[in-house]
Amino acid sequence: LYQAKFAGTAGLVNPPFINIGNMQNKGIDLGINYRGEISGGLKYNIGVNASRYVNEITAIDGISTGFFTGGDSRFGDISRSQVGSPIAQFYGYKLNGIFQDQADIDSSPDQTKATGAAGIAIGKFKFADVNGDGKVDNNDLTLLGNPLPKMTYGINIGFNYKAFDFTMFFQGQYGNKIYNYNKWFTDFNSFQGNRSKDMLYDSWTPEHRDAKLPILDSNDNISNGSSNSYYVEKGDYFRAKNINFGYTFPTALINKAGLDKLRIYIQAQNLFTITKYSGMDPSLSQQGSGTNSDRTIGIDFGNYPVSRTFMGGLTLTF
Repeated sequence: LYQAKFAGTAGLVNPPFINIGNMQNKGIDLGINYRGEISGGLKYNIGVNASRYVNEITAIDGISTGFFTGGDSRFGDISRSQVGSPIAQFYGYKLNGIFQDQADIDSSPDQTKATGAAGIAIGKFKFADVNGDGKVDNNDLTLLGNPLPKMTYGINIGFNYKAFDFTMFFQGQYGNKIYNYNKWFTDFNSFQGNRSKDMLYDSWTPEHRDAKLPILDSNDNISNGSSNSYYVEKGDYFRAKNINFGYTFPTALINKAGLDKLRIYIQAQNLFTITKYSGMDPSLSQQGSGTNSDRTIGIDFGNYPVSRTFMGGLTLTF
């Protein structure tokens, strides 16, 4: 059990520090390792570790709204931290499809207060009436996902046979969401620049009604004008972090050269990653620094991806 307090300035929705509050983490770490030998001299070892924790803000004092925000973007804050929920959850409108025809518009809750009249048209994003009051407005802004994983894990596998050795290390996470803010630039007419294939091939048309993106509109500042669930994706991934294969030369052979040990190896890092995340890398580094960084957990502002690396080398002992 871990319990933390944080302190700072009161009275602001998004202050540089939070007055006095409590945040609680409860979790568990598990690790299992096994070693054995197969007939013929093949030795092996397998190790598995997993971690899980649940984060909850239990109190926020000195802020009249009862929450604080973060993750500043060009359409406002992306995250909200409130009592009873994990820190820095994504926040915005929830998508409910795309308006398919006039009948669809007429039968849907009025979203004029959320998007303006320009946002109510065939082919445009349709937002959900979360509170069920018959209209879509600021009262329908809702939590969209938790950036904290339900589980992180690692797997180590090793083999030794005579002079050969082989090791593999895999790691990953499960159950978290990522806010892909890069889509604001690549999928909408935000600025002049490169566009995604989705914008070209998966925007709504009368012939392509099950599209992911709304109808192409050079004057559209509605679809990308507010935080919404289109940007939220699954952050699960499984990665081959390190694979190493080596050979140690016989002692009798290398002693003649004045060496105590000689090993050569080849190694691959970040060989592959299995994920459904559309961004460049689901293993995000934390954005920002100091007290503000906790409010941008899980937001991809253009995270630089890890590199796939191949190496070879030798180890000498005199």
